[in-house]
Amino acid sequence: MSIPSRSLQQARHVQSAQFSPSPRLREELISECDESVREHVCRQAVCDHYRDTIDNYRWWSPEGYLHFGYWRWTTNPLARRAMLEEMNNQVFHHLQLEQFQSGKVADLGCGVGGVSRFGCQRFPNLQWFAVNVSEDQIAEARSRTTGGAISYHCGDYHRLPWDDNSFDGAFYMESLCYSLRPAEAISEACRILRRGTRLVITDGFLRRNIESTSVYFRQLYRGVTNNWAVPNYHEISHVEQWTRQSGMRVVAKRELGWRLAPTAFHSVPLTLLSYLKLLASRSQKRWRWKQLAACGLSLWLGLHRRNFGYYMVVLEK
Repeated sequence: MSIPSRSLQQARHVQSAQFSPSPRLREELISECDESVREHVCRQAVCDHYRDTIDNYRWWSPEGYLHFGYWRWTTNPLARRAMLEEMNNQVFHHLQLEQFQSGKVADLGCGVGGVSRFGCQRFPNLQWFAVNVSEDQIAEARSRTTGGAISYHCGDYHRLPWDDNSFDGAFYMESLCYSLRPAEAISEACRILRRGTRLVITDGFLRRNIESTSVYFRQLYRGVTNNWAVPNYHEISHVEQWTRQSGMRVVAKRELGWRLAPTAFHSVPLTLLSYLKLLASRSQKRWRWKQLAACGLSLWLGLHRRNFGYYMVVLEK
């Protein structure tokens, strides 16, 4: 994205303030910018975050899953990979991929491609198209892929490069939270889907307006979002508005907080171990330190059930 030189100077000023001890400073500066500058700053923060923390995420999942898992009663709560892959299976189940003999699936905000690679193994008859704004993550995804019908695209999921009515399913796996324009993102996903097919969203959502929460919760919330390069978690009540604008309908909306709790607690020993490793290596990558802070704070955020929840939302065109 190209922006005017004056706006670019403003954006650099905002980026220089992102590590300020006061999270409010960066928010106030961003709020004073126009939309193009805000998007530029947030996009750059996301790219910087994932470039610097790629090693941290390898500790979480050698397979490249960057999301939380789904725990079932029959699953060992210590088996992180099994729970991460069960979350993949839940998404695929709600996309109804079992019914397709052939078709195309879009992974919108694919990370390093772990979910698409798993999907390619489970459904080798389908074609997988994965998009991500981070060049570093796309390069990592390609280096991990040795076969299968997977195509990676470095770009913006608000402006997808694919034809109308050409896909049989799409999903955002903990990636819609990075959008400043979620209604536009949903409409773009709807555009590429064939009629009768589905879009699945899994992500953290606010259960009420952030301004109606306590000062303590707002500080906790900003500690997580700023350190994970997330502009804002969206309000779950806005989903109905998005669907009206896009022409989709809500098929299911489930709160999964307790289902992902076991994998969330896996982050405690991993965060402590990562912290010790960073101390020993004297790493100068600020986002690696910020990511560890967000991991620790996210546990407390998830316990504020009145204000925050983890949802799976299923939409149909």
